[in-house]
Amino acid sequence: MQRPTVTVVICTRNRCASLAQTLASIADGSSNTQSEVLVVDNASTDQTDVILVQAAETSPRPFRTITTPVRGLAQARNDALKHVRTDLCLFTDDDVSVEPGWIDTMANAFADPGGGAVGGRVIPRFRGEDRPSWMADEQFFRRVTLWDEGTEPFRMWRGRYPVGANMAFRMATLPRSPFDPRFGHTGQAALGYEEWELFDRVIDMFAVVYEPRAVVYHWIDASRLSFSAVRSKMFQSGVGTARYHNAGKQLPSYPRRLVRAARVARAAVAARRRTARDGIDASTAVDEMRALQDAGAQMETLLSRWPRISEWVSTKV
Repeated sequence: MQRPTVTVVICTRNRCASLAQTLASIADGSSNTQSEVLVVDNASTDQTDVILVQAAETSPRPFRTITTPVRGLAQARNDALKHVRTDLCLFTDDDVSVEPGWIDTMANAFADPGGGAVGGRVIPRFRGEDRPSWMADEQFFRRVTLWDEGTEPFRMWRGRYPVGANMAFRMATLPRSPFDPRFGHTGQAALGYEEWELFDRVIDMFAVVYEPRAVVYHWIDASRLSFSAVRSKMFQSGVGTARYHNAGKQLPSYPRRLVRAARVARAAVAARRRTARDGIDASTAVDEMRALQDAGAQMETLLSRWPRISEWVSTKV
């Protein structure tokens, strides 16, 4: 059987240093698969253009770049797919390092002709400092970073999907306009769920499998682990969760939404006061972050008619 051809897609915005590390890891990995690299520069204002020129000069495989001025990860991914002419599209992020052999392992996971998508393993790595002691709850931690699904392969199911930093699709299985721009990192807030919305459509028709031998390492800067940064992340996570779950559903009456939003806002303020009074530990951190996530979800439900306002508010928490 003829081996599939592969395009590795990386969407980036203002992460030139980590992007250089990602591209170097891909360049260093030998491969028996016919592959190319496509980088989407999503309106970067740093030295990303310099990094891309250097990477193109040293890449052992075909290397292309495109630019998209409309900020947002879903839009950048859709723009990338318009330029993919291979059998498979492998997505990774601009803050990871891929393990040697990653391309081949992902491509080989499509040996089943009924397979539509593959997810690989994502292992967190910390830069500068270890995971904070107050970040003890695993579900809480999975919201802050990407998660590791373990070492055993399995067929994934609705609600348990691959991570965007290590996922691949058979191009023939993708619907038109795969990624919905209402979701994902929008340029203002990190809302997520553009991948989940797509997998909701794919998994009804094709197999989605987890291949743990396809490994990437997700590098987490110390700045992302500050209490204030995690607080904002959790609030935005709540906004994204509600936007995903509310899509296509009839919402409660506006007065009822207003009452619920006021109730969870009070709970979030009370949780923050407890943290200020008792200090930051595993218990107070989880209580405050869960309250903030609930507050984000109710705010999105309240402001669903005005999504841009919801995104703007979420960046101020």
